[in-house]
Amino acid sequence: MAALFCLGIVWQARAFPEDTAEEARRAKEAMLSRHYSEAVAIYRRMAKELPDEAGVRFNLALALHSAGHYRESTQILESIRGAGGNNPRFWFLLGE
Repeated sequence: MAALFCLGIVWQARAFPEDTAEEARRAKEAMLSRHYSEAVAIYRRMAKELPDEAGVRFNLALALHSAGHYRESTQILESIRGAGGNNPRFWFLLGE
């Protein structure tokens, strides 16, 4: 599943405040390094801070899926299904 991340499946979120942008950078770095548990922890914190940001929740779902937590990943994706729109990356991950 790490290959999905490398293919650019990470949802590009809106501009964040500087401290949150640093968290997003660290999470992306953790994903690239295949430290999925670390990425999950970071994205969980970000999702609590930005509960309406579908991109953060998508990235959390991707990190969870990469870590093998498929059920939780699917639950998160289902909760943001409306935000997925016509985004093929969203539907691809949900299908996985």
